[in-house]
Amino acid sequence: MSMTETSDRSRPLWTPGNRVSFASRMRRLKELLHECWDSHEDCNPGSTVLPTRLVEITAEGQDGFYLRLVDTDLLDSTKIRYSALSHCWGSASSGPSKTTQANLYLYRRRIPYSDLTQTIKDAVRVTSALDMRYLWVDSLCIIQGDAKDWETEATRMAGVFGGSDLTIVANASSDAHGGLFLDSVAPAVVVRGQADANVSDSWLLRWHPADLDVLKASVLRTRGWVFQELWLPRKKVFFEMDQFVWDCRHRLAAEDDSHHSPEGQRASPTDPNPSMAWQRVVGAYSQKNFSYRSDRLAALAGLTQWWSLECKQASFLGIWKETLARDLAWALTPEDGPGKDTIPPSKSAIPGVPSWSWFSWDCGVSFWSPKAGESTGLDLQLLDCDVRWRGEAMTSDILMTRLRVRGLLKSLELVHEVSEDESARLSVENYTTVECHITVDEFGSYILTHEDASRIETADCLLLSCSVGEKTAMSFMLVKRLAIVEGFQVCQRYGLELV
Repeated sequence: MSMTETSDRSRPLWTPGNRVSFASRMRRLKELLHECWDSHEDCNPGSTVLPTRLVEITAEGQDGFYLRLVDTDLLDSTKIRYSALSHCWGSASSGPSKTTQANLYLYRRRIPYSDLTQTIKDAVRVTSALDMRYLWVDSLCIIQGDAKDWETEATRMAGVFGGSDLTIVANASSDAHGGLFLDSVAPAVVVRGQADANVSDSWLLRWHPADLDVLKASVLRTRGWVFQELWLPRKKVFFEMDQFVWDCRHRLAAEDDSHHSPEGQRASPTDPNPSMAWQRVVGAYSQKNFSYRSDRLAALAGLTQWWSLECKQASFLGIWKETLARDLAWALTPEDGPGKDTIPPSKSAIPGVPSWSWFSWDCGVSFWSPKAGESTGLDLQLLDCDVRWRGEAMTSDILMTRLRVRGLLKSLELVHEVSEDESARLSVENYTTVECHITVDEFGSYILTHEDASRIETADCLLLSCSVGEKTAMSFMLVKRLAIVEGFQVCQRYGLELV
């Protein structure tokens, strides 16, 4: 519940009456947008490469807005402001209006406003009210059913959302028909109190106040494709059922003025430890849901591209060249393990994903973060990494992958004696762990001991990293030797061991 004195009527939601008008709400949103444009330099996209297509919005008439699909190659990007829509499509039967090859010619002449699904209609209204002429909507600006167009456009999401002047988020709608709840917001109610010389005798009451936990727990935020759509924009407005919430790099502001602070710093390639920042990104992304599991690579293409440009590093299927040893030290999250009330983890539905990439599993992953210590110089070294695609990287089929490294590969003997050394956890499979103990003999051979060791005679371990501080910290990739090709031992990853 939110309450304020009746004398404070500077915000539309605090104006008593029969309804809160759309026009008054948009005036407040426009204030926030212009304040950000004028005062927050790092919230503005700067030089922008426009999306391939945009929906152009012109005069509003009796039949709604005049809309058409325009190719942007002849538009001046320095003079174009556009918004982008992030929304849930819903099921096939409740999906949004779409551009296809069959209606592309017609949509370039006119898109009938009355034919659009409610969420897109509302996004058009908001965009026009903010004096912007262009809107990007995935279902309209990417030709649906055209594999080549989808493959090309899916790689451009960093530019689409990063370059938008505002991203409109349909946070409370579970499908394309839910809308943005633009005209259904209840006004404040006047509450009369006992008159007092020092206290106002009436108050304005609203129910409910803005709730950031509800904002973060929406169905929209569980969707894999939406992850980068909310990560890449510099300015977003979340439409809830009873108000909107503004979010930019400097300010988080609810429409009822119950919040005035930034939501918090997101992980970024400019963080002091960008490797750990990326691992937090992967941990969050890997938990998201997909209607088609094969989309898991493509739905991170834009964010990966943006991260690569920002930190000037090369990425190979979610693994970074400069932090190879750390990025290979991933494992399935404990919540996906045996004994948990969850669906068992499954292998990736994406053909050709190698075992060393966390994309090889369709479930949550986490990374081992070694304690600070002095490196021993034994860390894994990258010799060569190559990923070849049929077309665009991360949105087309994988043709070939190769990761060549130099490191210590040991066949470890499992013995029955239990030592007094510090215990560690050994992944026999990605989501199965057993307790073991590790000792090092005078020859440097790592001997694993476990009471059930008779079930496994040897384990091949590739040393990823080794550092020495108060304690020695080591990470190993458990591998299966397959063959020797061109002088290299070919291995398949099947687990992670931490010491």
